[in-house]
Amino acid sequence: MSGDSSRTYPASVTHVTRRMVKGLWLGLVVFRMINALAVTTFFQPDEYFQSLEPAWQLAFGTESGAWITWEWEYRLRSSLHPAIFGAFYFVAGFCLRPLEHYPHLRALILTNLPNLVQAYFAALGDFYTWQLAEKIYGRRNHAAWATLWISLLSPWQWFFSTRTFSNCLEMTLTTVALYFWPWALSSESHLHPTCSDAEVNGSITILRSLFLALVYP
Repeated sequence: MSGDSSRTYPASVTHVTRRMVKGLWLGLVVFRMINALAVTTFFQPDEYFQSLEPAWQLAFGTESGAWITWEWEYRLRSSLHPAIFGAFYFVAGFCLRPLEHYPHLRALILTNLPNLVQAYFAALGDFYTWQLAEKIYGRRNHAAWATLWISLLSPWQWFFSTRTFSNCLEMTLTTVALYFWPWALSSESHLHPTCSDAEVNGSITILRSLFLALVYP
């Protein structure tokens, strides 16, 4: 790996870099939210039956009309992924009570909410794809920026990343875990972090891997 990412920059440069990173992150979130609202096609039933239907039941109860497939009744899947959307459904349902007389508006908000939540995770995946590339190729390296643009301009990412599959969240968690993995401990690496840095990054990776295992159906 390149040693550029361990270089110490002047305070003014660091300040500009942080502002740039923050602006990039906000831009990625906006981009993926537009992506989520623009993709209105149907792809695969699991987009609903493995996440949104059980999430709806978690938020609004067993009499809410959710379509629950057999594997949920036999508890064969992890409920952690639907619970994320269920929490947003529950909060949104409470906040939208004043709109009970405007059912179409309420339905529009609740229909688009899960994809906007997933858009945040998709943006997180794009961001850490770029961060991982910077760690590999070096800060401000053209290859890192090319990696980000490939992720953003990928037709498959546009079509898939903002959908409510558990695989979409798994993809993001895997990317984040790879970024925090203490690669510098490798004998072939040019990076030499302190033991405490390696321990922290290793602990973060283990926790994210554990969460990934819990999310996996």
